[in-house]
Amino acid sequence: MQRGKGLGLNPVLGVETRSVASVRSKVVSGREIFYGKGRCGLCHTIGVSRGGKCPNLDGAGDRLTFEYIKESVVQPQAYIRLDFDPPQPKNYPARMPQVNRPPIGLTQKEMQGVMAFVQSQRGL
Repeated sequence: MQRGKGLGLNPVLGVETRSVASVRSKVVSGREIFYGKGRCGLCHTIGVSRGGKCPNLDGAGDRLTFEYIKESVVQPQAYIRLDFDPPQPKNYPARMPQVNRPPIGLTQKEMQGVMAFVQSQRGL
């Protein structure tokens, strides 16, 4: 019997392929929610665009812990970064909304997808 055969394991990495597929599907669904129902893309940017109202999330997976990302999604007012504004700070009257409450109303599973998508962002 070949090593890993029938166990769902990648013989090179020793990683269960089913778990990799489920993480990948969370990231894909999280991206759809980020730019769709979650409305995150209305304020946050990812990539080379540098003009958003809120922090650019490019490279978030390299610089933010999963716990910080989770807290930012679940309790957005717990910690507010004030250093993302240009040198002359803008005063934004709106703060990040509670995404698990109306009008957005994300489910626990949808929030987990968004967190997986944000964590998957790596620097350019």
